[in-house]
Order: sequence, then structure tokens, then C-alpha cells
Amino acid sequence: MKSCPVSWTSGSSDRLGFVAKSPTDVLTFLNDPAGKCFLFPDTHMGPDLLCFLQDEETKELILLMLQAKIPEFLGAQAWRFALESVTPQFFYTVKAKDDRVEYAPSTYPGLSNEIMDVLESMLGNAEYKPLIDEYRNKLRSSGALDGIFATKPLRKTPKYLRIVAAPDDKQEKRLKAEIKGDVGVLRWKVIEDFFGSMADALTVKVPSVH
Repeated sequence: MKSCPVSWTSGSSDRLGFVAKSPTDVLTFLNDPAGKCFLFPDTHMGPDLLCFLQDEETKELILLMLQAKIPEFLGAQAWRFALESVTPQFFYTVKAKDDRVEYAPSTYPGLSNEIMDVLESMLGNAEYKPLIDEYRNKLRSSGALDGIFATKPLRKTPKYLRIVAAPDDKQEKRLKAEIKGDVGVLRWKVIEDFFGSMADALTVKVPSVH
């Protein structure tokens, strides 16, 4: 994978997005996007949109995952499932009462493991920790901190950015348990300011954001 400057008149791709029809298509994109910026996953996958970003300073790749929700109000369970749908280990799971079960028909055995293996090969296995955690560790034990950095260097950016986009964006307290530097809300007010009167058209209840 490599990053290429892209504009409306130049770039490395003949199109901006790729619509996957199966988990095989998703794995193919994750292994090599072939210059396409955005992935619209197949219907069994959790996220509505994926793309890779690259930090300009560290050159670390980041996987951006977006979950779009149409209802004006999201209950606690809806928020939980929205966050889980943009969590890699739950990419191919479905809701079963109050839990999730793996989507893995006979044609795709070990699908979740394959997804995680591909992402680890692309993003590495080092973890991101906010700066405040590093200071806390230094206060506890500088020797232990040196050992951690010597054996497992930390990323300067998170591996994943998980975004929930919904008109019901006033419940940030639901995200507090998930604050790890990789979760965010796409604020509806910002969309209204950007699209103006056209924003209302985005709330039309359609079966897919594709």
C-alpha cells in the first residue's frame, strides 16, 4: 500500500469508491485497495464505510470506520451495537437477542480471524496510548516504562478511528466508557451547517447508505 496525492483532476485511481459484494471483496480491498479511497462493505459487514488514512508525521496507517444511523433517537442498546459494528472483531457478527453471533457460513470459515490477520499486517500490532497514560506510567515506574518501550513500541496514532454518524448526537455520555482516542461522533449540527437546507434530505429513511 502507498499513499498518493489526489485531486479532482489527477490521482492514482479511476474511481473513489469500491462496492464490495462479499467478504472476499472486502479482504481483497484490505490487502490492496488498488488506488480506491473508500470501501462500501457487503451487507453482512458492520460498518457502512471504510477507508485508510495516513498520519503525515508518523506515516502510520489508520483505518477509519463509519456507522451511519438514521433514527432521530438512539437508545443505549442501539449505541452499543453501533459501536460494536465499527469494532474489527465484530465486523461480521449479527444481533441475536442481546448478544452477537458470528456470521461465518461454510463458504467463509474463519472469516473474523482472517480480517484481524489482514488488519494486523497492514496496521501492525503496536498499541496507541494517549500521552496522559505515558505520564502516569512514568510516575509509577520509569524502569517499567523503559521495558515496555523496549519490547513493544507504542503507536503515536490510534490504529482505528470509529465514527458514529446520527441525528441523535447529544448523548456523548454513552461514549465515555469507550474513550480511548479512537471513538467519535459526527455531529449533526455540523452537517446542517455544511449542507444547509439539503441536510433534511439526508434523514430520509432508506435501507442503505450506499
